[in-house]
Amino acid sequence: MAYDTRLAKRVRVAFGSGSRMILMALEDEVAFVYRGHVTCAIVGEDLHVLVGPKGYAAALARTGARPAERQGRPWKDMVIVDIEGMRTRVQLARWVREGMTFAKTLPEKVV
Repeated sequence: MAYDTRLAKRVRVAFGSGSRMILMALEDEVAFVYRGHVTCAIVGEDLHVLVGPKGYAAALARTGARPAERQGRPWKDMVIVDIEGMRTRVQLARWVREGMTFAKTLPEKVV
């Protein structure tokens, strides 16, 4: 399944033109990378957001969010957001800002 290109455009707009974001596109997903860390990614029609372990519980409590899993086990720092949680520009911008805020706390990685 290909990623939602319209959602990718919305995310790029939410980051703004001044961000130092790198897009890493694969066949079925696109990741938005800042200083070597994925801030968020689009897989299909869902937005995956890196919120960090401290922001995880609060993020899950928001509309449209659910746990992200890897190999059947929950990721304790990433959530998946469906359309209900990012329907408006304000909702999407908040998720994008959370991913970027957490990425800024991490040391820079060379990719």
